[in-house]
Amino acid sequence: MKKWKITGIIIAAAAVILAAVYLAGRYYFMSHFYPKTTVNGVDVSLKTKKDAMSEVRNNLRRYVLNIQYTDKLNAESTNRSMMISANNCGLEYTGTDELKKHLEDQEEQYWFRDIFSRHDHKAMGLKINEERLHEAVNNLYCMHPDDPQAPVDAKIVLDEEKKEYTVVDEIIGNTVEPETFYAAVEKAVLSGNTSLDMTTNAYYVQPEYHAADEVVQNAKKTLDTYMATVINYEDSGCTYTLDKTNICTFITIGDDFGISLDKEVMKKFISDNISPVFNTVGKSRTFDSPGSGHFSISGGTYGWQVGLLDERAAMIEDIKAGQTVTREPKYLQDAALKDRTYDVGDSYIDASISSQHLWVVEKGKVTMQSDFVSGDSSKGRDTDKGIYMIEKKQRNYSMRENPVTVSYWLPFNLDLGEGFHDASWRRKFGGRIYTYSGSHGCINLPPAFAKKLYEHIKVGFPVVIH
Repeated sequence: MKKWKITGIIIAAAAVILAAVYLAGRYYFMSHFYPKTTVNGVDVSLKTKKDAMSEVRNNLRRYVLNIQYTDKLNAESTNRSMMISANNCGLEYTGTDELKKHLEDQEEQYWFRDIFSRHDHKAMGLKINEERLHEAVNNLYCMHPDDPQAPVDAKIVLDEEKKEYTVVDEIIGNTVEPETFYAAVEKAVLSGNTSLDMTTNAYYVQPEYHAADEVVQNAKKTLDTYMATVINYEDSGCTYTLDKTNICTFITIGDDFGISLDKEVMKKFISDNISPVFNTVGKSRTFDSPGSGHFSISGGTYGWQVGLLDERAAMIEDIKAGQTVTREPKYLQDAALKDRTYDVGDSYIDASISSQHLWVVEKGKVTMQSDFVSGDSSKGRDTDKGIYMIEKKQRNYSMRENPVTVSYWLPFNLDLGEGFHDASWRRKFGGRIYTYSGSHGCINLPPAFAKKLYEHIKVGFPVVIH
């Protein structure tokens, strides 16, 4: 019986002690923070609100934000550490109410459980002086590097030796984007962070175009397609090859990586390089005419002529397809034969200035002929020699040099106003009339012959003036 009495006393005493400890702990933690409690990284374990406030403020005076920076333009540079202190930015702690709330939020009735857990309170009650922070940020080395460099866009350049286009990477440069960087610094400070990594590209002014951008890569693909083009021109034994060596001179790359072909450059290229190979206009031909016999003559407007606009359009289409093609040039004007030395054929008007006589030759035979009067040589109005063609036919035409109207007008050189027409005012033709009383450049014909010629000859019929 005595033993049970002692046991009871012990249990009662223990209960009293435990109750006293519990109550003491509950009372204590009504005004003190739990163990393992931090505010903004400062240990305030077992401190009162007042002491905690003092500790946080004291610690805040020693706050430093370390900023890691690497000069993007100097691959050999090591990280440069820059700092912003609490004093630089006017950092202060104003979190009295937050401390009070943290303390009140402690469930002191469960102190015996919660004292074994961590209680970290982050970035509460921090305040900065924005003007001082702006000044501090602006004074950092990264805002004024030794060798400032703005960002440079990626670009596509031509390798002149290989005649290939390559993409050149963008350059980030070392120009800091002020607003982005300031916001990052402000956030770090107000979050109580002690480090900020500037070694990434996030805080720098970015180029508008990067090498990996879709628009850049698409431009490169287009250029590769264009440069893969080969056009083999072939016609009547004449050849010319257009490839990337020439094509690159047509290409223009816009600031927005738009790819275009310079039409004026292409037109001049065709005129300077392709036309001379395939044109026969103006070239010398040798005739064995059943009319005036053997002679050679050059000049005029007759012959094969590459059409600058039509050929340019076809060339653009071929280049955009990016393939190898073999074809003839696109001609604006053709001739009777595809013979680069003689393309007139066996049908033409043979007009001899010295003889003042013309023969209409058809299929190698003279079918009609007549005397004429050509341009007045005494007044420098000689009819231009060369190989032409009848450009049109017109009845009742008013002459631009003479105030007369002719019944039959067959021009062969419209640019100079030269052609065949009836001359009813003349009583004689042929001989030496052209040396003292010739025309303004046209070939005057007897009216009856002019009518016959007009009715017989078609537009496009070759005319040889020699």
